[in-house]
Amino acid sequence: MSIRKKDMDTLRLKEDDGFVWQRLRRDYNFAIGDANGQTMTPYIFTALSYFNGLFFGTTHADNQLYGVILSPNGRFVIDANRHYDKIILDTISSRFYVAKQGQYGICDMTGRVIVEPVYEEILDTDTYYMVLQNNHWGCIEKDGTIVFPPRYDNFEKMENGYRIFLDGQEGWLDLSGKEHWSEK
Repeated sequence: MSIRKKDMDTLRLKEDDGFVWQRLRRDYNFAIGDANGQTMTPYIFTALSYFNGLFFGTTHADNQLYGVILSPNGRFVIDANRHYDKIILDTISSRFYVAKQGQYGICDMTGRVIVEPVYEEILDTDTYYMVLQNNHWGCIEKDGTIVFPPRYDNFEKMENGYRIFLDGQEGWLDLSGKEHWSEK
């Protein structure tokens, strides 16, 4: 498929290897095209931008919003079939926060799901994610391993485990996962 001159948009990107990418526009939809005017994707995006080697696009189909991320070769990193409502790039951790029906999760730069989108909130710390579900906090390692599920009112990381709070009580969770509660 070729494009007409009026389909060209102002965004042109030149990669380190000399390849030129263009954001293409036809009516109210966008596509990705190469420097020769050949489309790399269909005209399905209602918004399309570029950051750090990836195209970010959204499309509306069947009155649903789908977040889409494409690598410069036109491959879907996060496919529209996942039906995410929103995709946000965290440029510091090189991860994507994804939202689906008001619940949040995390994908890596290859599109692999690290944290399923089942949490009301995700807070990123230096070493782990704090996740909120049903008003309780849990802890997930950066690789997606669940340290402990959402069960506590709050928690804090300590050198030898976690300080935990539940129903007005304070205790600590050792590295093996055993709870130790303070005497009242």
